[in-house]
Parts: sequence; C-alpha cells; structure tokens
Amino acid sequence: MQDWLRRFRLEHPQEWVLYLTPDRAKGLVSPAFGSRSQSVLYPNHVWELDSMQVDINCKTEVAGTMQLTRAFVIACVDVFTRRVMLYVTHHSNAEAVCLLIAAAILKWGVPDHIRMDHGKEYLIRRVQRFLANLGVETEDLRCLPGHPEQKPFVERFNRTFQHRDLVKNPFFVGHNVSDRQTLRSSKNRPAIELAMSIDEFQRWCDLWCIEYEQRPHGRAGIGLEGKSPLEVSAEAIEQVWTQRTIQNPRELDFLMMAAPGKSGMRKVGRQGISVGGRLYVAAELATWIGKSVYACFNPREPRTIYLYTSAELSQFIGCAVWREADDVNLAEVASRARHLYEVLLRSINQIRKRGKALLRKLAADPYLLIGQTAKVLEQTINTQLHNYPAIQAVTAAIAAADSNSNELPAMIDLEAYHRELKRLEAESQQQTIQQEQRSLRYQLEQWVERWQQQQPCPELEPSELEIVKQQFSSTEGKGFLAAVTVSPLEEQRFWDWLDGRTISTSTIVDRRSLLETALKQWRNDQEIPSQDQQTLLDYVHQPEGLGVLRAYTNSSEEYQFQIWLGASG
Repeated sequence: MQDWLRRFRLEHPQEWVLYLTPDRAKGLVSPAFGSRSQSVLYPNHVWELDSMQVDINCKTEVAGTMQLTRAFVIACVDVFTRRVMLYVTHHSNAEAVCLLIAAAILKWGVPDHIRMDHGKEYLIRRVQRFLANLGVETEDLRCLPGHPEQKPFVERFNRTFQHRDLVKNPFFVGHNVSDRQTLRSSKNRPAIELAMSIDEFQRWCDLWCIEYEQRPHGRAGIGLEGKSPLEVSAEAIEQVWTQRTIQNPRELDFLMMAAPGKSGMRKVGRQGISVGGRLYVAAELATWIGKSVYACFNPREPRTIYLYTSAELSQFIGCAVWREADDVNLAEVASRARHLYEVLLRSINQIRKRGKALLRKLAADPYLLIGQTAKVLEQTINTQLHNYPAIQAVTAAIAAADSNSNELPAMIDLEAYHRELKRLEAESQQQTIQQEQRSLRYQLEQWVERWQQQQPCPELEPSELEIVKQQFSSTEGKGFLAAVTVSPLEEQRFWDWLDGRTISTSTIVDRRSLLETALKQWRNDQEIPSQDQQTLLDYVHQPEGLGVLRAYTNSSEEYQFQIWLGASG
C-alpha cells in the first residue's frame, strides 16, 4: 500500500496535493501562466493593500498596566515599481488604512486604482468616501472573498516579509507555539520593558523598506527582471512619467475625516447639529435651519466638525464647534447668527413684497405673463362699429324681411348713432393705448431680465436699437429702470451693456461678496477700486447691506469702515 501511495505521489503530484491539502492547492499546483502586472503601465497605476498580524509582540499600556500584544502591519505595494510602504498599528481599522494611504500619496503621488479585499476596514464608508473624493477607483479591482490570488503582489510581499526578513527582528516570537505562549503569559517586568513599542517597530519597518527598495527583484523575463524598485521608478521618471501630487498635505487630513451614521448627513435644528450626542453650533447655520448638511470630524479632535453641502464636498459651509467647550463664546455665536438671520428675513420680505406686487399685476391683467400673445388675442376680440353709407337702407331691408312685423321699420337717429359710434371709438382707442403700455412694460422687463441674467446683448440694427433706447427714455421706461436698479451707477452699467461697451458679466455685482472683500482690504490697510466705491456706499445705506456690515463688525468698526469707504477710491 505504501509503495502504491509513493508511486501515485510521484506520478500524480497535482492530484496528490488536491486530495490532501485542497486549501493550499491554489498556491501550489493551480496554473499561473498569466501576469497580473501586464496591464499595469506606469507607477501609481495600481496599488495593492492588505493587512497582516505579524509575530512581533509590542508593549502597550492597557488600563494602567503594561502588556504585550501582537501588532498589525498594513502593507501598500505599487504594482509597477514594487515599492512598499508599511503602517504599524494595534488594530487594523479604517483610521489606520486612511493614514497609510495618505502617507503613500504624500511620498509617491495619487494612484489611479487601488486593489483591496473584502475586509471590513476596507469596505467601511470612511475609506470609500476618502478614495472617492480623491478620484481613486476601487470597485472594478476589488478581490472576491477567498481569492487572495487576485492581489498576488501584496500577498507575495507578505510572505517575504514574514518568513524571510521579520525573523531577523530580535523580538520575533514565531519560532514555535511553546515559546510564543511562554512570552505571552510572562509576568517578567524586564522582559516586557525590553520589548519594542509600536513607534519603535514602525521605525524598524521604515528602515527595512528603504533597504527593500534597493534589492534586485525577479530575474530575466519575470517580475522586475533583476532591477530594484528604485531603478524602475527612475526609468519611469526619465520617460516623462507625470506624478499627480497633493499641493497641501492638510487636504488629506480633511478628506479622510470620519462622518456620523451611514451617509454623514445631519439635519440642522434651531439649537445646532447633533453629532455623537453633542450639539455643535456655528453662526453660518442660522440660514440652514431645516436643511441637511454633510458633517465630518477628526475622531482625535471632536471639538470641531466641518460642514459641507454634500458628501462629495462640493461646497464648504463652515466649521461648527461643540457648544459645551470651554473656549466657545456662545453669546458671540448667537449674535452673529441673529444678524445673518435678520439679513435672510429682510431678503425674504423683499421677495414677498415683489410676489404680492406681481399677483396684483396678474389680477389686473391676466395676460401679463403671456406677453406678445396677449396683444394678439385682445386685438381679435376688440369690436368697432363700422359706418357705411347704405346703413339706413340695409336696416330698412332687414326690417322688411321680418315676416312677423307688419310695421314699417323705425328710422335710425343718425345723430344718436354717431354719438354712440364716437364713444365706442374712444373706448377702443383707450384700450389700444393700455395694451401698448402693457406691451411696452413687458418688453422693458424682457431687456432688464436678460441683463440681470448676464446674457449678452442681442445684435440689433441701428434703427431697432434706437427704438429700444426711446422706450427706456420714455417716462414709463425711466421709472421702470430706476425701480429695478439700486443706484445711478448700476443704471449707467445697464446703458453701457445696451450699447455694447461692457461685458454683461461685469454689470452684475454680488454686493455681499464685494462688501466682504472690502472688509478684508480695510483690515489689511488696502485700497479698493474706485468703480466699487459708490456701489458699496449705496449698499451699506440699505437695510440689507447695513445688516451684513453689522454681522461682521461692531459699532466702532462699522463707523471706521464707513469713514474709510468714503475716503477710498
């Protein structure tokens, strides 16, 4: 029997492994004729990440006592160059994964794709949001559960690191189970004090990575063909490979922040935003009550949360602070919030007044919104008596044709008829004048709306342009233009836009942003352009502008700023 087994093992080695150790068959006897690096064309094209618990006991303090625990190492491998970066941690979690990716990005640049497995630390929303906001693809390369061969480079590195190099570490405890259990249960204080800390093991791994990147990898036709990762990286740089970098490292700190719940969205209430059982407040939230915002924070610094309009971080709203923090001045926050709310309230009241005025116009003239169509429709229903010479004879003929009437038709009183005819003609003329006025008002509104929406002025013939100017120069046109502009300067900008002397985008001024910019220039002892001086002077004398100014200044600063504004330009 033993002879038969020996012959079977020699003649059928593949089947022998499949029978005895099916779990190891993938790495021993399964075909591996292809190359997963063939489609990787340049550095940072594809990274592979994986976590491993290594046979190194690191000392750590738990509940006031020093203990020994096995450390976790998260590895990141650039497939094209085989460069490696390691991150040592007590636990393999989302925080550690984000920190490793951020460190690799600062050193190597931003990758195009990252291949990971289905570990919970990689599937967690914090990691996915971090990579999605960076524009890094992960879904197409995610490994299937139970298929480590789909990320072969980091798996091969893990084996090299643990079985070839980690055994050289003096604190390696993986020789046998007996030695490992003895050291784990040891109460010997000197033995614990001699053990490495997490930071010391991290420094050891960093030095080891420097040496690893200088080793030759592979052989002719396989892997890097005897080149080191640094040599491959240098060759890529010589071939004008472009590295995508992050301008400010602080950007990564904000991108990797944690978010509460599944989506990170929180609804703004009258008392602020609730995150993790804490209430956070900010003056900017005064105009966001009832809306949902995206909140994120640094778990190590929960005093402040950062608010955006969406999880894509498309627009930053502001920072909110924990209202119970010692250095938070709630009175100042409430004061600024009240001013911003008053500005919003005044704006809403103005819109409400305009809406009521529009409703009154529509009640008086239902065809106002139809525009030119109303003019055509009303012309078709307007009537006018027609005077013609045969009217008396025709009237008599109609009366005679009535078989039921035996009486002669009454004679028409021509004087009364002509008086009625003149009255009807006067009413018709008055209706025509009113319709022309409505049509003129509609045309004026169309021109001003085009200007306010920053659309280019249409190209007109000189005669047509002159007609438009005459419309705005009329009494009604001047009154309408004065009502929709806030200052003579803005009215002049409309005339310049109509003449084509300025670009339409320059005629529309965000006066609130202009005021905020002027406040910064005032605090920095800078001058403002002369063309903005009159606009700001008019704006700060209006309720809206005065409210914005008081929201950013106290009474003394408000007075000094207005003096400076009048002397600038």
